[in-house]
Amino acid sequence: MKKHIENAIIQLQGSPDPTSIVRFTHTGNIPSKSVSARVFYGNGGKPAIAYEASSDYNVKYIKAKLNSDFNNVLNSILPSAGSGDTILTRQFLNALPPVGTVVDLADGTYYYRVNGGLISCNGNQLNGAFRGRFQGKYSSVCATGGAIMDYSTFDLL
Repeated sequence: MKKHIENAIIQLQGSPDPTSIVRFTHTGNIPSKSVSARVFYGNGGKPAIAYEASSDYNVKYIKAKLNSDFNNVLNSILPSAGSGDTILTRQFLNALPPVGTVVDLADGTYYYRVNGGLISCNGNQLNGAFRGRFQGKYSSVCATGGAIMDYSTFDLL
Protein backbone atom coordinates (compact mmCIF):
# COMPACT_ATOMS: atom_id res chain seq x y z
CA MET A 1 0.00 0.00 0.00
CA LYS A 2 2.91 2.35 0.70
CA LYS A 3 3.96 2.26 -2.96
CA HIS A 4 0.45 3.30 -4.05
CA ILE A 5 0.54 6.16 -1.54
CA GLU A 6 4.02 7.25 -2.66
CA ASN A 7 2.98 7.20 -6.33
CA ALA A 8 -0.15 9.20 -5.53
CA ILE A 9 1.83 11.85 -3.63
CA ILE A 10 4.37 12.15 -6.44
CA GLN A 11 1.58 12.43 -9.02
CA LEU A 12 -0.14 15.08 -6.87
CA GLN A 13 3.09 17.07 -6.55
CA GLY A 14 3.46 17.02 -10.33
CA SER A 15 0.07 18.62 -10.88
CA PRO A 16 -0.08 22.41 -11.14
CA ASP A 17 -3.75 22.33 -10.02
CA PRO A 18 -4.10 22.83 -6.23
CA THR A 19 -7.51 21.10 -6.36
CA SER A 20 -6.10 17.88 -7.85
CA ILE A 21 -7.19 14.57 -6.38
CA VAL A 22 -5.34 11.30 -7.00
CA ARG A 23 -7.29 8.10 -6.32
CA PHE A 24 -5.86 4.61 -5.93
CA THR A 25 -6.98 1.12 -5.04
CA HIS A 26 -4.71 -1.35 -3.30
CA THR A 27 -5.34 -5.07 -3.45
CA GLY A 28 -3.29 -7.18 -1.09
CA ASN A 29 -2.14 -10.77 -1.38
CA ILE A 30 -5.71 -11.93 -0.89
CA PRO A 31 -7.71 -10.70 -3.93
CA SER A 32 -10.90 -10.21 -1.90
CA LYS A 33 -9.16 -7.61 0.31
CA SER A 34 -8.86 -4.13 -1.13
CA VAL A 35 -8.85 -0.52 -0.03
CA SER A 36 -9.53 2.65 -2.03
CA ALA A 37 -8.35 6.10 -0.99
CA ARG A 38 -7.65 9.55 -2.38
CA VAL A 39 -4.70 11.88 -1.89
CA PHE A 40 -5.26 15.63 -2.18
CA TYR A 41 -4.07 18.99 -0.86
CA GLY A 42 -5.70 19.64 2.50
CA ASN A 43 -5.47 22.53 4.95
CA GLY A 44 -2.54 24.82 4.37
CA GLY A 45 -1.72 23.20 1.04
CA LYS A 46 -0.33 20.06 2.71
CA PRO A 47 -0.99 16.64 1.16
CA ALA A 48 -3.71 14.66 2.90
CA ILE A 49 -5.26 11.22 2.50
CA ALA A 50 -8.87 10.11 2.84
CA TYR A 51 -10.34 6.63 3.02
CA GLU A 52 -12.98 5.91 0.37
CA ALA A 53 -13.88 2.21 0.57
CA SER A 54 -12.59 -1.24 1.45
CA SER A 55 -13.60 -4.87 1.29
CA ASP A 56 -12.83 -7.53 3.89
CA TYR A 57 -11.03 -5.06 6.17
CA ASN A 58 -12.08 -3.63 9.50
CA VAL A 59 -12.77 0.03 8.62
CA LYS A 60 -11.22 1.42 11.82
CA TYR A 61 -8.08 -0.67 11.25
CA ILE A 62 -7.66 0.25 7.57
CA LYS A 63 -8.17 3.99 8.24
CA ALA A 64 -5.47 3.88 10.92
CA LYS A 65 -3.17 1.89 8.59
CA LEU A 66 -3.74 4.36 5.73
CA ASN A 67 -2.90 7.34 7.95
CA SER A 68 0.16 5.63 9.42
CA ASP A 69 1.51 4.57 6.01
CA PHE A 70 0.74 8.02 4.58
CA ASN A 71 2.73 9.80 7.32
CA ASN A 72 5.63 7.36 6.96
CA VAL A 73 5.74 7.94 3.20
CA LEU A 74 5.53 11.73 3.58
CA ASN A 75 8.52 11.64 5.90
CA SER A 76 10.55 9.46 3.56
CA ILE A 77 9.97 11.11 0.17
CA LEU A 78 12.98 13.31 -0.43
CA PRO A 79 15.02 13.06 -3.61
CA SER A 80 18.81 13.18 -3.60
CA ALA A 81 20.27 16.66 -3.91
CA GLY A 82 23.14 17.62 -6.19
CA SER A 83 24.67 20.49 -8.14
CA GLY A 84 22.02 22.70 -9.69
CA ASP A 85 19.39 21.87 -7.06
CA THR A 86 17.85 24.32 -4.62
CA ILE A 87 17.60 22.93 -1.09
CA LEU A 88 16.30 23.96 2.32
CA THR A 89 18.63 23.39 5.28
CA ARG A 90 18.70 24.57 8.87
CA GLN A 91 22.28 25.88 8.49
CA PHE A 92 23.38 29.43 9.37
CA LEU A 93 20.02 30.36 10.95
CA ASN A 94 21.72 32.12 13.87
CA ALA A 95 23.80 34.32 11.55
CA LEU A 96 22.34 34.43 8.05
CA PRO A 97 24.86 35.41 5.39
CA PRO A 98 23.95 38.11 2.87
CA VAL A 99 21.87 36.84 -0.06
CA GLY A 100 24.19 35.64 -2.83
CA THR A 101 27.01 34.64 -0.47
CA VAL A 102 28.70 31.34 -1.38
CA VAL A 103 29.29 29.06 1.60
CA ASP A 104 30.57 25.53 2.20
CA LEU A 105 27.98 22.90 3.06
CA ALA A 106 29.69 19.89 4.62
CA ASP A 107 29.15 16.26 3.67
CA GLY A 108 26.26 15.04 5.81
CA THR A 109 24.52 18.41 6.10
CA TYR A 110 20.81 17.77 6.51
CA TYR A 111 18.45 19.16 3.89
CA TYR A 112 14.66 19.12 4.06
CA ARG A 113 13.44 19.98 0.57
CA VAL A 114 14.74 19.80 -2.98
CA ASN A 115 13.56 22.13 -5.75
CA GLY A 116 10.28 23.17 -4.21
CA GLY A 117 8.86 19.76 -3.30
CA LEU A 118 7.45 18.77 0.07
CA ILE A 119 9.38 19.74 3.18
CA SER A 120 10.49 16.54 4.91
CA CYS A 121 10.17 16.51 8.68
CA ASN A 122 13.21 14.26 9.08
CA GLY A 123 15.46 15.48 6.29
CA ASN A 124 18.19 13.67 4.42
CA GLN A 125 21.97 14.11 4.39
CA LEU A 126 23.98 15.54 1.52
CA ASN A 127 26.18 12.92 -0.13
CA GLY A 128 29.35 14.95 -0.32
CA ALA A 129 30.45 18.49 0.42
CA PHE A 130 28.95 21.26 -1.73
CA ARG A 131 29.34 24.96 -2.27
CA GLY A 132 25.99 26.68 -1.94
CA ARG A 133 24.78 30.18 -2.82
CA PHE A 134 22.52 31.52 -0.06
CA GLN A 135 19.11 32.61 -1.38
CA GLY A 136 17.34 33.62 1.82
CA LYS A 137 15.32 32.40 4.76
CA TYR A 138 12.09 30.43 4.38
CA SER A 139 9.53 29.65 7.10
CA SER A 140 7.00 26.83 6.85
CA VAL A 141 5.74 23.61 8.42
CA CYS A 142 7.00 20.21 7.31
CA ALA A 143 4.85 17.78 5.32
CA THR A 144 3.06 16.25 8.28
CA GLY A 145 2.37 19.57 10.02
CA GLY A 146 3.54 20.90 13.36
CA ALA A 147 5.17 24.18 14.28
CA ILE A 148 6.47 26.65 11.71
CA MET A 149 10.22 26.24 11.34
CA ASP A 150 12.85 28.46 9.73
CA TYR A 151 14.99 27.11 6.90
CA SER A 152 17.85 28.56 4.88
CA THR A 153 17.65 28.22 1.10
CA PHE A 154 20.73 27.39 -0.98
CA ASP A 155 21.42 26.78 -4.65
CA LEU A 156 23.98 23.98 -4.82
CA LEU A 157 26.90 24.84 -7.12
